Amino acid sequence: MYSFAKNVEMRVQDPGEGTVSASGSSFPECRQIAGFKQTLEEKLGIPVKPKKPLTPFFRFMGQIRPTVVQQHPGAKVTGEDTISSP
Repeated sequence: MYSFAKNVEMRVQDPGEGTVSASGSSFPECRQIAGFKQTLEEKLGIPVKPKKPLTPFFRFMGQIRPTVVQQHPGAKVTGEDTISSP
């Protein structure tokens, strides 16, 4: 319906009189009520927690990937050059 933005005056289309400013009409003023506040984690530089825990496959790949990369340095991640194919 109406879009509110920071530091922008809201204007309303009045069918009889054209455009009317929000401060001159019965509509409430558009102003910023709450500011952005940093959380304690953001202030201390703590990374954001993941939303879900890692699946067993991703934990397995985290353990096995360094050895595979070391054994096959030229292999591509996308599977174009698969290691397991004959």
